[in-house]
Amino acid sequence: MTNSARSLIRTVTPIAAGFLVSLLAHIGVKNPAAVSAIGSVSATAYYAGVRALEHKYPKAGVLLGAVGAPTYPAK
Repeated sequence: MTNSARSLIRTVTPIAAGFLVSLLAHIGVKNPAAVSAIGSVSATAYYAGVRALEHKYPKAGVLLGAVGAPTYPAK
């Protein structure tokens, strides 16, 4: 897998998770701004949580769609 593909997958996965949470929040919360905030916060928390978990358990990166952060060669 290329670094570009890996970075894209690891970016989109938390966004998708936040979107799913916002869909669930929409069931009980009628304020669109609150639903949006819930989705944004949950996406951020998901990413931060998995990255923290990945430091101790590297294979936890699968929760972001790809194990291991992309690496870019020095120029």
